[in-house]
This record gives sequence, C-alpha cells and structure tokens, in this order.
Amino acid sequence: MTGEIQTAHPAPPLTRRNTRPPTQAQPLRISDPEPDDTYLRVAFGATLRRRRARQKGTTLQLRWQPRLSPATGLVLGAQASLSPLDPFPLHGNHPAPTPGPSSRSRKRIPVSPMRARDTAILRQACQDATAWPDHTRLLVPLDDPAAPDAEFVDRLTAILHETGLDPARLDLAFPESGLAQMDTPRQLGLATLRDQGVGIMMGGFGTAETSLTLLKHLADCGLLTGIQFDAAALSSPPAWENATPVPYDATTHAFFAAELAAMHALGLKTRITGVDHAIALTFARQIPCDEISGSAHPPAEHPSWLPAA
Repeated sequence: MTGEIQTAHPAPPLTRRNTRPPTQAQPLRISDPEPDDTYLRVAFGATLRRRRARQKGTTLQLRWQPRLSPATGLVLGAQASLSPLDPFPLHGNHPAPTPGPSSRSRKRIPVSPMRARDTAILRQACQDATAWPDHTRLLVPLDDPAAPDAEFVDRLTAILHETGLDPARLDLAFPESGLAQMDTPRQLGLATLRDQGVGIMMGGFGTAETSLTLLKHLADCGLLTGIQFDAAALSSPPAWENATPVPYDATTHAFFAAELAAMHALGLKTRITGVDHAIALTFARQIPCDEISGSAHPPAEHPSWLPAA
C-alpha cells in the first residue's frame, strides 16, 4: 500500500447551478412587463405634444345651445360653451413679469387659466357667429369669477375688431361674484359696451351667496321668521351714483314689491321701517306687509305702557 486513500466514486467536477445558455435580446413589446416607466413617460410626452399641436393648429370645438322664444319656439340665437373634447385652458396662460427696475424685484403674475379659457371661447364664438343671420344673437357665459376684470373691455374690443362681429349681436353673462366687485372704471367700461349694444346679463342668478339665497336657506331651515326693510331704499340711488334721491320711481317700487312678496312665499313676515311719508305708506299697504314703523301713520291710540316720544 502506498498510503493513498482511494474512493470508489470520484467527486463530480464543480459546475454552476440553474444556468441556461445565453439568449439574444428580444424586442420590447407593449404586452411585455415593463422593466421601468420609460415607455409610459415617452408615450405620455408624445400624447401631450400631439394635444398641444392640435390646440394651437386648429379651432376650438364649441358646443352650441339654441336660444328659443318661449312663446313661439323661434330660434333667437345660440349660446356657446366649450366642448368636452377641449376641457383644458388654452392660450394666454403664460406668466408675465410686471415692470420694475430690476429683474430680481419683478413678480411673475400668471393669467388666470379660467380667464384665458373664457377669452379663447369668446374669440372663437365671435368668429363663428359672423356667419349667422343678422337677426340672431350670440351669448357667451363667462366662468372667471373676477369677470369683468380691468382689462376685459380692451380684450373684447380687440376680439370684435379682429372677427368683425357687430357688438349689437353679442350678449355676455357675468357671474354674480364679478358684478358684485364693480368699481368705477369697470362700471364705465360696461357702460361703453352697453352704448355699443352689447347685452349684459347676470349669470347664475340665485346660486351665489346673496341676500336672496341666504334668506331662502335660513327660511327653509326654520331659522328665520321675517325680514325688516327700510323704506329709505325706495328713494335712494345706488351708492356709486352721485345723484339726488328720487322720491318716487315706479321701477324701484315694482322691484322691491316683488321681492317682499317673495318673502311671504317663504313663510316670512315683512316689516317696513322708515315709513315717514305718504308714498312709503302707500307702498306698505300695497304689498301688503305685516307691520310698519314711522311717522306717516301714527298709532290709533298711544299705549299707556309706552312712554310718549
């Protein structure tokens, strides 16, 4: 014996387990699982580029709603709105710097996307309406809560000049929130549009938080029992008008009479104060209201428990 240990079964050579022969790379298919989000990012970017190109290269797809006469059904015109195919803001939503001594101190003020959307719809609608019969009218509701802003009249004037639409064939519906923020420059701007024949409407009437909607809500909840109306409103001009109060105005009286009559429809009592002249007393009796206070109608007899005035 030589002293060497011999085995009956020699050990197998060492090899790598679970190995497969190398294969060539296969092209990536959409149905294959994605190793990362590269494909999604590329596809999404291409979709955005195509949409931007379509928005810049084609006209808007507007949706039209006919304006009809309730008595005869005749078509008076049409109302324009944006089609669901074009739901995004379009042109004009790029931020613009304000003038300043240095670029460091300038602030970037972005144009409201809703304002840019309204402008795009208004431009396209005016362009389309030029092909309509002359007796038809175009209505464009504006969704910007700040409309009409300080530059609105200038933008509209440019659009009318560009499209050639007669201003007398255009109606605009502004939100209550915008009309409630009217200052003197904006009022003068709207007066200019009215002089040109542009119709101005209050859009969404009764939906914003105004005194009428608040009254209805509180009355429906049973939290309100009545309202108090000052008869001075019958002869007072608007706060922004520098005018002498008119003692009697038929339009003002008819408006407040209908408004106070609506309070009775809500089950509320009406009380009128400041009834100090015969016109206010006649108004109170015609409504009719539930109670009044004022010197125009002294009590039938002075109560003993109330000190004399």
